[in-house]
Amino acid sequence: MLITTVVWLTVTFLTRPEPDSKLLEFDRHVRHGWLGWNRIAALAPEVPSRTEIWLNAWNWIFGSAMVYMVTFRIGKLVLGSRWLGTIFLIIAVVCGYAIRRDYPRDLQAAPSSVKGTDQLTSSR
Repeated sequence: MLITTVVWLTVTFLTRPEPDSKLLEFDRHVRHGWLGWNRIAALAPEVPSRTEIWLNAWNWIFGSAMVYMVTFRIGKLVLGSRWLGTIFLIIAVVCGYAIRRDYPRDLQAAPSSVKGTDQLTSSR
């Protein structure tokens, strides 16, 4: 773990940062604008920032749990424990549903003029 940390810190400090135009494009697509992104968010005042940190935290927890449950399910199916694999699948589906339930609420705040969000909202 120490070697991994040394490598990623070295690479981080030795590579050039992305230009502001690339960061602005990313911020317009993701719309976070908080936790260190204030300088970039100030370049695009028309893009609403996402301030619902608790909703984002819950979705992160559900997403992580979903990935682990699917991974454990595959392992249980390979090793022959179908009942436990089915329980893991049910938990993964519930987590996916929880994320999906919150996702449209996330997109309602996005103006259609923001690059990338019009494709997201039109596919729903």
